Amino acid sequence: MVACTLQYIPEILHTNDRQPIEVFTVGEFMYRRCKPEYLDNPFGNINLTELSHNRSGFGDQILSDENDVLYSIKIYEEIEIYNDQQISTLEIISLNQENKYCKIFEQMKDGNKIIARMDILHDPEPCMLPHCIFRIWVGDDKITSDNYKVTLKKFNEIRNKIREELTSMIIKERCQNNFPI
Repeated sequence: MVACTLQYIPEILHTNDRQPIEVFTVGEFMYRRCKPEYLDNPFGNINLTELSHNRSGFGDQILSDENDVLYSIKIYEEIEIYNDQQISTLEIISLNQENKYCKIFEQMKDGNKIIARMDILHDPEPCMLPHCIFRIWVGDDKITSDNYKVTLKKFNEIRNKIREELTSMIIKERCQNNFPI
């Protein structure tokens, strides 16, 4: 992996060839930045493609603080911190037997059962070790911005179930940079 070249990113967040941690922990937090006007419903107005979050880690393996998600890790951006955004905190509340997050969603359409799956994958970036994504598949198709309109967008019931799942994980009292609502 490429080394982090952004001087303002704390060294602890640099990947430095550390490998992804495949397992998660119930109670682990996931942090996502969003505009203040979307804080109550950060998933309501976005395409459900790969949803970027930072994982907190757990116990003696802490990976990030919630404010770390505000750092820009895009070399081409002229900002260091997204000061105009706030933090939505999710908590992992259930995992499968392998301590991985994998949720299945179903919908009947035209007499066929459509099956979608959503996983959380630890996906470190050079300047952001805790970076993760919620990745969604419909059948064997990984949902991307390129195929969203011809795959997941066609299945309103599944999209609504995915949004409900994500929303159920939001911890309201941890939102807004730790200021209670």
